[in-house]
Amino acid sequence: MATRNTDGCSCMPTHPQELFCQSHFVIKAKVKSSRIVYRKYINANNETIRMPFQMVYSIRIKKVFKQHEAFVNVTHTIMMYSSPSGGQCGVSLNNDTKYLLSGYIYGDKPYVNLCNWVQPWLAIPKIQRKMLTSSWYTSKSCGCSVKTCFSNECQGTPDACSWSLRKHQKCYATATMCLKQADGGCGWSQNKLGHCIKQVNKARQEEP
Repeated sequence: MATRNTDGCSCMPTHPQELFCQSHFVIKAKVKSSRIVYRKYINANNETIRMPFQMVYSIRIKKVFKQHEAFVNVTHTIMMYSSPSGGQCGVSLNNDTKYLLSGYIYGDKPYVNLCNWVQPWLAIPKIQRKMLTSSWYTSKSCGCSVKTCFSNECQGTPDACSWSLRKHQKCYATATMCLKQADGGCGWSQNKLGHCIKQVNKARQEEP
């Protein structure tokens, strides 16, 4: 995932697998409606003002990829919460649009922010959507971690894979996962990785 920056909010590039594993929940959902919750504050002039406090999204859960007790047997519409602005790492979701939403539970409420894996469902590459729906992404896939690397020469460790932001970043983010290997260490699964890299190299060769 690319670095996301807004005024006051900055998220380090993090591999989708790592975002999945760090989250309390990961779901596919459709946004039904949204509203801003306001709170009253007293300013320095002793005046009462209304300020945005929270975004509340009404969403319909379509699929649960990572379970949390808050989502056990939930198949109906729930409320999802976020900060009211991008500067506070709040997300802006469009009505009648399906999203992949990862986030955390705080005070029994589900929250999402810019640093979570939040992406329109159809914007996710087809191979990655297939990996999600065919159970590649599960709690069992969190036995290995993924460390972000900012150079071309990146080395993994026995319990982690290295994800370079300079060498086939997108292919390693969308067409493979870091999984336990036969020797007990962690390594990139081949899956569609080779095909993705081949397609990228071919496209570069065809550039004018």
